[in-house]
Amino acid sequence: MIVRRFISCFVLLAMLSLAKTSAQTYVVYKIAGKVMQKGDFGDKPVQAGAKLSGSTKVVIPYEGSLQVIDAEKNERYTLQTPGTASISTMIADNRNKVGKLTKQYINYMIEQVVSGGKAIASRHSDVATVTRELQKTEKPKTDDAFSELVDEEWDLEGEFDQFVKSVNAEWDAFRDEVNREYAEFIKDGWKNFESSPGKPKPADEHVLPLKTEKNATAPTNSFFRKHKKVVEVAVPSPQPTPYTHIQEQQTEVPDPFKVKVMVWGTEFSVRFDPANKFQLVDLSPNSLSAAWMQLSDKRYNNLIRDCMDLRFEKHLGDWAYLQVLKQIAIACQGEGNEATMLMAYVYCQSGYRMRLCRDGQQLFMLYGSEHYIYDKDYFYIDNMYFYPFDFQASNVSICNVPYPNERSLSLYLTEQQQLDFDPSAARTVKCERYPDIQLTYTVNKHLIDFYNKYPSSTVNDDFMTRWAMYANTPIESEVADALYPQLRKKLEGLSEVESVNRLLNWIQTGFEYKYDEEVWGADRPFFAEETLFYPYCDCEDRSILLSRLIRDLLGLKCVLIYYPGHLAMGVHLSENIPGTYYMLDNERYYVCDPTIIGWGAPVGEPMDQFMDCAEVSLILLENKRGE
Repeated sequence: MIVRRFISCFVLLAMLSLAKTSAQTYVVYKIAGKVMQKGDFGDKPVQAGAKLSGSTKVVIPYEGSLQVIDAEKNERYTLQTPGTASISTMIADNRNKVGKLTKQYINYMIEQVVSGGKAIASRHSDVATVTRELQKTEKPKTDDAFSELVDEEWDLEGEFDQFVKSVNAEWDAFRDEVNREYAEFIKDGWKNFESSPGKPKPADEHVLPLKTEKNATAPTNSFFRKHKKVVEVAVPSPQPTPYTHIQEQQTEVPDPFKVKVMVWGTEFSVRFDPANKFQLVDLSPNSLSAAWMQLSDKRYNNLIRDCMDLRFEKHLGDWAYLQVLKQIAIACQGEGNEATMLMAYVYCQSGYRMRLCRDGQQLFMLYGSEHYIYDKDYFYIDNMYFYPFDFQASNVSICNVPYPNERSLSLYLTEQQQLDFDPSAARTVKCERYPDIQLTYTVNKHLIDFYNKYPSSTVNDDFMTRWAMYANTPIESEVADALYPQLRKKLEGLSEVESVNRLLNWIQTGFEYKYDEEVWGADRPFFAEETLFYPYCDCEDRSILLSRLIRDLLGLKCVLIYYPGHLAMGVHLSENIPGTYYMLDNERYYVCDPTIIGWGAPVGEPMDQFMDCAEVSLILLENKRGE
């Protein structure tokens, strides 16, 4: 009965929504939560009255919303799907709301925004609430059509309030039922599983860098080369969200208890009352089931909501979110099985796929992963990868009970992690061929610490996909703010080819080359900031950084080019030039090889040994400016 009532409520709300896309200018009318607008060098809060285009990217936090108006179409859009997307994409998402309003009401709403009227301050986004707020002062003087609309909304005031209370009650009852059923399954869902050994990262093949002399000349002819394979990396899905609505719980305590942790030099704070600590009597299925039901109490709602808010506020990827949850759970419960249980519960309620796991008297958690992770033993259960979180065991008892709509962790990093900035020592890198390009910058040591233990993984067990994952990760805004203006100044007034050549030569001649095995003992690709930070780098690191710079600074499309044992990159220029290129979608991608050192080599010139290589793969990248 509860499920049927919930579905009926959901269908009713869905029928009030219609997904559309518009290229119009949108006026921001209402904001709930910390909604951010993404820019070239960082995010900024969205302001009421701002005018946004359909391509403007915004970040909607969990339980937040953004209401925009299209005056030309007399439509109002309530964007409430958590995550990052353009206004047009949000409008096309059928989880968001579209409302058709009268021209008079639209004009009134815009007037309220422009004049700073009371509607801006309202926390709600529905017409009925706006009119009720106005009723407390005076009824607006409008034409007959608008008056009829307002009168109709006034008449619905009591029914609307009752409807809201009914919906909230349905959510609470539905969530209670889901967790009650899950707790019952915990009693009987245990089975022994054997782990499978993790696959080691590929060995670092030693392709010697090519050193050129000062008299090296640029190509004078064009050379078309065929590629054998195109490697595509799937577009990352939005991060998981709770299966059911988790309501904010009002407390009588004016200054609620706060638990604070420091992770990667950044403070994370959540509400947690020490009185809500719990204890596991043992690890029997009945005891774990009882603990799950205890955690399902509304007293823990604010903790879950705070964790979700932190994920959106700090732009944490799935892996980062899991690490933060671990430290929060330990701060709340202390080291031990109770902390593991709390972490697993919050992680599950946040929408993620996890499994409880016992090894003797120790409770652990397995997390589902979309990616194959190198050098890590795993459990392959129901055609899915599950990895032990901070433990190693070959034979364990696992509660293989799925939670509704659970989603596996993704290791894509689609946004800049918002960690506090701790500058490294300043580093100056100069260009051999173009000595006026001498750049000084710092990077965030906290971010370097985060990347230092980031899992190396693949998609669909194709080792080449991991390079795209590194290359598509945005560069941190503080680093871009310091480095990019210097580079833009050096590239000002230059053509595309000249600009690419300068960026290429800066990396070819400014960074020292060493194999990963010499430095790290094994293959280790770098994120862009790591190449900027560490004293040595190899071919893949240089190509990843170069592709990031070209896309961000010049807006040109790039691919990574894989030769057996070597990685370079290709760039699509708006004009044809002499040099070696590969065709992709009827477009030329000219080779740029940042591992040609010494005097360097210009765009269009590959290493000699790969000029006629037949085993070439083009790895597709996200081709847009980093934000």
